[in-house]
Amino acid sequence: MARSGHPDYARDMTAPFAFTHALCRTPAPSAVNGIRAGGGPDPELAGIMAEHAAYVAVLRELGLTVDVLPPLDAFPDALFVEDVALTFAEGAILLRPGAPSRAGEVAHIRTALAERHGRVLELAGPGHVDGGDVLRLADSVIIGLSDRTDRAGAETLAALLGELGHRAQIAQTPPGVLHFKTGCGLIDDRTVLAVPAMRDCPEFAGLEVVLTPMGEEDAANILRVRDTVLIGAHWLATQALLAARGVPFRALPTDQIARIDAGLSCMSLPKLERHIFYTQPAADDRPPVVPDVPEAKLDGPAAASLSVALDGAGLRFIDKTSGKASLLAFGIPRKQAEEALARVAGVVDDRSDNDECGAGPMQFSRFDAMTLNFQDDKFVGWFLGDEAGADFYSTVSGIGIGTTRAKASASATVVDHKDSTLGEEFSLGTGDAAIGGMFAEPGKDAKIEALFAGANCFFR
Repeated sequence: MARSGHPDYARDMTAPFAFTHALCRTPAPSAVNGIRAGGGPDPELAGIMAEHAAYVAVLRELGLTVDVLPPLDAFPDALFVEDVALTFAEGAILLRPGAPSRAGEVAHIRTALAERHGRVLELAGPGHVDGGDVLRLADSVIIGLSDRTDRAGAETLAALLGELGHRAQIAQTPPGVLHFKTGCGLIDDRTVLAVPAMRDCPEFAGLEVVLTPMGEEDAANILRVRDTVLIGAHWLATQALLAARGVPFRALPTDQIARIDAGLSCMSLPKLERHIFYTQPAADDRPPVVPDVPEAKLDGPAAASLSVALDGAGLRFIDKTSGKASLLAFGIPRKQAEEALARVAGVVDDRSDNDECGAGPMQFSRFDAMTLNFQDDKFVGWFLGDEAGADFYSTVSGIGIGTTRAKASASATVVDHKDSTLGEEFSLGTGDAAIGGMFAEPGKDAKIEALFAGANCFFR
């Protein structure tokens, strides 16, 4: 049985560039007055507009749904939406840009994010973070300290990322590099293109670092979108480097936005959408829609087609061919939850109930090591024990039954519940979407013996 945390498979599941949506903003006439550090020719509005239009068109050609917000003439840099927010499948985070002239932009994107995300967090002061200093990797998020991002802001952001289930690393941006991503960008999930000054960045440990060709340091701000790298049209040597590695790329004009210290990643807020298998009934009470799931024998696992990853909001089904992730969400009817898991884990081994749970009467369906919890005929939680079949399940970062505390802490934020009456209780991340768990004993070498999320029947 293939475990969902297998390295080759986890790489597909967590690809940080498998975007489905992007949010952009039309340049305003004032964009020609955007912030810039040096001299050089002034940008031309027609050129900025043309470069932005070409950028949006390519995102759509690559299959993304792109929403373009109206211009904000009071904020010349507002077309660079990357700096004011971060977007993830689990939610969005409003940032606090380091340039005082950009602080007001945040209020103008708040509603757009709230309309597209069920959860919107906000960076509290006094610290500052620009989104251009945030690089997503497959298993973590790097926050670079720079003239626009200070340590107070970085540490606050790291905590917010933990609430969304993402591990953060804080790095130092080299002198002379405006933003962390001014000097680097992902070629793929194992390879980063970087300027020579970032060659030895400790946070790149485990990645192949490819250096920009001499004289093309400004080419480092590439943007990987699905299977294609977007790169400035001017950087021919870097394009040749990508071609030699067999990396598909699209060359885009960036001369005008470069005059206001911007690059390709600056002009969008891309995100990987969380796909839902099962939806709640519509207003007319029609039954939930159940999209097709690859068929599997009910008497055994379907690891050849799907794997199941643990999620704080339910169970995440992963198509092993396409890498698409779909959530079996808390709140769907019991029958549909059982049928969905049965297609992967086999038939239900046991059904039981308990009327004395602290959360109220609950019913349970056990599939070997995995138990689904129900209330009022709705899926409300899951519990994974140290039993046969447990190794089939893990989080997208590979945390499962038997993972040591040290390994779990290396890929997620582990929060100990020191006052718990259950023993060595902890959670992965914080907030409503956290996954709970139990270590078998104290210490860094202690192994996880249980994981759970949602409503469970515990007696504390």
